[in-house]
This record gives sequence, structure tokens and C-alpha cells, in this order.
Amino acid sequence: MRAAAARAALCSLAVCGAALAACDDGTPAARGFGSIQLASMRDPTFAFRGANGDFVLYTTGTALNLSYWSIDIGTGAIAQHDSTYADLPVPQTPDERARFQCFYTNQGGMEIWQFEIEDRQLGQVTTIDDVALVRTTCPVNGDETLTLWRYDADRRLTPWTGRYDALQMIPLDLAIVDIVDPFGEPGAVVNVIAGRVPQPDALGIFAIDASTYAITEVLSPGLTSGAWAEGATPSGAMDSTTLVRDERVLGGEVLRIGDHFGYWRAMSDGGVTFFVGPFGSGTPRERALFVRNGTGPDRVGVKTPDDNYGLGFRPPPVWQRGDPSGSGELLVWDDARQRVVTCPSPFTSAVNALASFDRGKVAFFYEQRLPDYSTADIFSPPPGPLLLVDLTNPAAGSGPCATLATNDVNALGFAPDDTAMFWLVSPPYPAIRSDLWLAGTDGSAQREIGNNQIAGPPTAPRFVGPSQLELQIDSDLVWMDVHDSSNLTHTIVEHVMGPTIDRGRWLITGYDASEQDGTARLGVVNRDNGHEKKPISSAVKVFMSPDIPNGGGYPTVIPSPWRTADDPVRVVYLVQGRNPSPQDGLWVATINAGDLP
Repeated sequence: MRAAAARAALCSLAVCGAALAACDDGTPAARGFGSIQLASMRDPTFAFRGANGDFVLYTTGTALNLSYWSIDIGTGAIAQHDSTYADLPVPQTPDERARFQCFYTNQGGMEIWQFEIEDRQLGQVTTIDDVALVRTTCPVNGDETLTLWRYDADRRLTPWTGRYDALQMIPLDLAIVDIVDPFGEPGAVVNVIAGRVPQPDALGIFAIDASTYAITEVLSPGLTSGAWAEGATPSGAMDSTTLVRDERVLGGEVLRIGDHFGYWRAMSDGGVTFFVGPFGSGTPRERALFVRNGTGPDRVGVKTPDDNYGLGFRPPPVWQRGDPSGSGELLVWDDARQRVVTCPSPFTSAVNALASFDRGKVAFFYEQRLPDYSTADIFSPPPGPLLLVDLTNPAAGSGPCATLATNDVNALGFAPDDTAMFWLVSPPYPAIRSDLWLAGTDGSAQREIGNNQIAGPPTAPRFVGPSQLELQIDSDLVWMDVHDSSNLTHTIVEHVMGPTIDRGRWLITGYDASEQDGTARLGVVNRDNGHEKKPISSAVKVFMSPDIPNGGGYPTVIPSPWRTADDPVRVVYLVQGRNPSPQDGLWVATINAGDLP
């Protein structure tokens, strides 16, 4: 291995030397963090697909003949599935060692599920039918009072409460059709979309006290005080007697925006208009934003920099409106100023959006994916422009909108200290070299800091500290301080393989990768001192975590929503030695919070 300089200029960083090959002399290798072998296998076509709680998903075979599998990392049981893994339950328990394990299993429709509670101490399973997919507590000792939302014969929702095996229905004077924000943080009230029993189809929003089940009307079915928001284009009637619920979307497409909501109303002229409200007394209680028509607008999912670490607070809601002529609009709701910011859009297909840490800025771009030749998902939009919307800019009209780059942007990020942003300019795949740019979070003080073999998605640069930018240059993982005008980089590990999974100032990754067989050492590395490593295993081909959203590069990872930062993180990895051996196969390591200082 070469002796890496502790500090090297980004533009002149050299890559040389050979990787250390993983040792494979036939002696079983020592593996760290309580590693346990789950299954013995040696299949060169193996590929991870994601995870569903304790079930890690993978495929074997070629593109035209794929087989879809899961392995239960609690038991080692392997099962085969269809390509959608539709028969796997949705997990609700963060600790596979707990006495009670809870799962949702679909009953054939998007909304209606079975809730299964497995008592592993007694070997009993309690199944509750007709349950809505709503955040629910799993029993710990079996005597707790639970609350579930269940569908009745008319597809209306009713709350049930009590011990898990002796639930009782709570009668309410509401015809409830949906729960607003079903997976949001639990609180003192549950907001629902419902009608009063005498007029069940006249829908409004009601708050139900989680303890007493008292009902408070939050938003009446009838529009009594409405006006067009600043920046909106008035169109159509301003009379309505009911909200409109989108049955295809959990939560009915009602959005939580601060201490109020965003929602659609059916208007008296037959149109459908989006509103935000209710606002306090003395102003119109409801503000209209836009009318739905044949060109949208369609809601854009906005990612936030802390998506992998918790819910955080919500980003601004955003919509994209297309146009057959190729022009379009991006619409951003600025809740602080109660206005709609409308930007001319250079994007002709569904766009990616990222909010800053303070949620005051939203950037729009196309994130290029690497082709996946094992599925039909081999195309993605080529890199394109970068558009920034600065909601802290009070200018009217499109004043807060700025184009920072006109083409080839495929990755960007905001610094946690809200002082800087980066973006990566890369010609379309399979281009090798990319340009890295820095600027203030408002797009000012732009500067190009280097052109090199900088990895793009899914291992694109990312902020890992207040101003610490981590990036992969050729095969080495480094970091730099974006406030350092000399652009110096600091080596973390060399010859990196696979994603990086964060554990505070530590990261889980593959390093010292072999050019001969493509395997690497897997370990936990101190980001601030790359010489401090805690090994997991050698001869690792691929790895992932089922306990981290995104799993280290896998979008279909569904960990339990009840996980906390102190829960263990499991890493599942495939060992493939240079020569076939019983050690080849899937292993799991468990990293506890106390294992890392």
C-alpha cells in the first residue's frame, strides 16, 4: 500500500499503487462484531435488493432469468418470492430479540392490512384483520394498552383500544375515511379526514384526542373564508362544500404544513383547487394556491439532508407542472410569507429536489443513476440544469429563482451549518471526470475547485460535518473542509469498495479492495483518523445494512419506524474467498452503540 499524504490538493491528488489482497490461506478468518454466518453460498450473480425489517432481499441469476429471495437474519431461513416481494410483512419492531414482534401483512389492497403480533416466549401469533397502515406501538410485556385503526364494513375507520388480545371499539360521531400523516410522530391528537355522520360525504379535517377521543373540528367541510394566496393565479370559483381525498395516497394527499394543512377542495364550478389552512382569525382562514388541470401540477418529493437520521422538520411543499410545448413551472409554497413562488422550469420530466438544513432553500436537478442491467430500470434522465429557490429572498414573482448551472449536474448537497452547498457537474454516463463546485447556500460566491475522477451517485460527495465534505476520488475516500480555500483533502481509506454507512464520526465501508477478485476488507473506520479501524471481515464482495434507511445505497430498505439512534445496527455481507470454502456466504455483524467510542 502506498504511504498516503495526510494532506493533498484536490486537483493534484494522485492515485497509484496496488490494493492489498484479502488473505485467503484456507484458515477460517476471524470476523468482528459478533459476526454469524447465515447461509453458505457462492454465486457470482448474487445482488442485494434491499431489506424489509429482518428480511434481507436479494436476487440471483441473469437479467432474463432472475430469482428473487429473502433471508431472515434472525433465523437464517431463506424463501423465494415474486419480483415485488408482496408477501413479506412490514416490520414494526426495532429489536429482533424482543419478546413481541409485530408486522403488517397486506390483505389484498393498499389500505387494508393484517396486524400480526408474535409472542416468541409463548410461541403464539395474534392476528387482527382490517387494520389501517398507521403507526402503531408493539407490545413490550403484553399488558400495555394499544390503539389500532380498523376498517368497518363501509370502509370507514374506527379506533380500537385495549390489551392487544382484547381490543374494544371506541364509537365516534364521525365517518372517518383517512388518517392525516399516518406515520408522523405520535402526539396528543390524531388528525383525520372525515364527515359528520349525518353528512358523511362532506369531508373536513378533525382532531381526535388520543386519550379522551374528544372531537374538535379543525377545518370545516364548507369554505367560509377563502382567498387566493400571494403569487397565485386566481382561477375558477371560490365556493366549496367538501375536501377531496386522493384514495391512492396514504393520508389522502393532505399535507401537514407547520401548524396547518395543505389539501384539495371540490369547487362549485366542478374544478379542484389546492388550499393551505386554516390560518388564524383576522385573515382569510384558507389560501388557494392553484387549480388542478390536465398538466398537473404533480407533487414533487423533496428530500432533506437528514432523511437518513430521522424525520426532522418538513421541507417546503413543491409541485411541478408540465406543458406539452416543453415549458413548465415549479411551484413552491413559502409558509413563512404565505406565498406561492413560481419558477419557470427547464425540466421536462420528473425532477429531484433537495431542501437545505434550515428548509429555506430548495434545489432542483436530475440525479443520474447507474444502469441496472438485471432489471428493466436501465434508463434515467441525463444530468441537467441546477435551479435554486431561495425562500429567504423576499422578491416578488420569480425573484427567488436562480439557475446556478445550465447542464450536467447530477449531485448536490447543503452544508449542515447552512453556509455552503456543492454540486457535481458530470457529462452523461459513462463519463469519467467531473467538476466539483462550491457556493454559498444562496448560490453566491461560486467557485470550481477541481476536475477529477469524482464518484457520482450512489457514492456522490456528501456533507458529513458542519462544513466537512466527503467524496470519493478514483478509488480513495477523502474529506475536505469547504471553508478551506486551499482545497486540501484528507485521506480516510484507500481503495474503497461499496457505500459508506454512518455511525457518528465512524463509518462502515469496504477498503483495501483487491483488483484481482473485487473483494475488500469490511470494517468500521474513524473518519477523523483513518488509521483507526475496527475490522469486520476480509474477502467481502458486497454489504448492506437493513437498519438504516437507504441501507447504504439500496432504496428499498424498510427498517422499523420505532428504531432509535441507540439501537444496534446490523451489517449483512457476502464473503467470497479467492478459493471456494465453507466460509463463503452471507454473514451478519451487529454493531452496538457502545462498541464505538
